[in-house]
Amino acid sequence: MNIQRILISSILPLTVILTGCSDNSDNSMVPDSSQTASARQIAAEQKAAADKKSFLKFYQDFSNALESRDWPALAALTTFPLVLRSELDGEPEVILDKPNFINKIGEIFNEEVYISINDELLASNYRDIILNLHQHHVMNDEAVQLFGLRFEKDPDSWKFTGITTHVHIVEKYVEGK
Repeated sequence: MNIQRILISSILPLTVILTGCSDNSDNSMVPDSSQTASARQIAAEQKAAADKKSFLKFYQDFSNALESRDWPALAALTTFPLVLRSELDGEPEVILDKPNFINKIGEIFNEEVYISINDELLASNYRDIILNLHQHHVMNDEAVQLFGLRFEKDPDSWKFTGITTHVHIVEKYVEGK
């Protein structure tokens, strides 16, 4: 009786382990494809959760710098050159290096823009969007979009990487105008 319990308690876990594996051609045991897919999905979900958490921390720092108008701190969270581009293809772009960014970003963030929320067209500016509408961001892979503002994750951290906006705003900042 005790020997049967010992054998059952020893064999049952081994049976459970082996049923989750399939035989490979070289006689090694490998997880079946459903377990591999499940493990990949779990890993992807964990990475997405970690990316979202790190983005929200970055976004809080970005918002704080913007709210206090600390342009050098905002520049530290930005990749240069920063491109200000039009929503229309073929229109000019404005390339901002760090000194130009620090000098112009406050003005750019106060430009009036039109956004759509729940099919309603609203007038706002990027400063208010960043400070009040962050819940409308769209995150995919290692990039986030928020009404034309683009943020990307490099290997170490998140960065503000560009603005896609209305043509008249870009034209205002094109050199020589």
